[in-house]
Amino acid sequence: SRFLATASHDLRQPVHALGMMAEMLDADAPREDIVSRFGAIRSCISTLTDMLNELLDLSSFDMGIHRVAPTTVSMAWLLREASDMFFADASAKGLQLLTDDAGLFVHSDKHLLRRILFNLVSNAVKYTPRGTVSITCRRDAHQVAVTVRDTGIGIAPERLNFIFEDNIRLKPTQKLNEGLGIGLTVVRLAVDLLGHNIQVNSEPGLGTSFVLTLPVSEPDDIALAGEVNPPAASAGAATQPCIVLVEDDSYALKSMAELLTSWGYRVVPCQSPADAVAIVRSGGQVPDLVVSDMHLNEQMDGLAVIAELRACLPRRALPAILLTGDLSTQVSDEAVRADVRIIFKPIRPSALRDLVASELA
Repeated sequence: SRFLATASHDLRQPVHALGMMAEMLDADAPREDIVSRFGAIRSCISTLTDMLNELLDLSSFDMGIHRVAPTTVSMAWLLREASDMFFADASAKGLQLLTDDAGLFVHSDKHLLRRILFNLVSNAVKYTPRGTVSITCRRDAHQVAVTVRDTGIGIAPERLNFIFEDNIRLKPTQKLNEGLGIGLTVVRLAVDLLGHNIQVNSEPGLGTSFVLTLPVSEPDDIALAGEVNPPAASAGAATQPCIVLVEDDSYALKSMAELLTSWGYRVVPCQSPADAVAIVRSGGQVPDLVVSDMHLNEQMDGLAVIAELRACLPRRALPAILLTGDLSTQVSDEAVRADVRIIFKPIRPSALRDLVASELA
């Protein structure tokens, strides 16, 4: 289709740039050149991750994968998540990122609501050359209005009625870091699925505001617990949380193990399900968390190895994260039934770090 053809073209841009910059890395180059090129590589990886996530989000809605699980959501938690995610990007552009949660709670699906807010804030930061991006919450009777406002370039009046449509950019002047332009389409699909309401107001040259209206809720124990930042991993080896990591790709296994270790966790890397089961069954390691890829080998997939590891520790509640690029409803449904947190690749390291800390809290 025209949609996929355009998306494929845009995805090739950061991949091509990555190849060029990697080729220019030279151990004998001046340090400032190496630092600059690593920074550019990170930027390209971030752009590519955003593009793939946009496509995966759109595909998952199209396939009906998302299952709505309404709960009480702390706006303090949600705005802190958004601030943590976008503070560095905003600061790099000289923007102020302001938040005011007003101590409110709403009734929504926690993960879909976060995706909506992240997409809105991402757009605001991307298209605001100077000034401020703010996220505010205000209660009106039985509803909470969450407003994402920026002082950016604004949207022309004739485009306001079409901004939530599938509008992958076809401009020859598109910049590398602009993404695919379907973030607002994902917002609309998620808002419709949740039964919420969203409105947009904009003045060209002055800025744009998106107002998301949500049903108010009263705090419960789970939501109140979310107000507290998850504890960081302890530096002491004896108290370091142990993570069993199962991944059949050697490069992915090595990089993921190094990343988790750098965050202060004790990691047991396993390249096969059999290795993971043997280590835990022998009593050599008692994991606090399992992180596994889905498609491992013909004998055992990620969900099967998680079930086997839990069976080895019947008296212990063992949380698990399934990392996969498989968007099929079958995998998602099986993960939900197995009480396994499923996350679709690619995932930003910062988001993975928060997720791991949350599962271990």
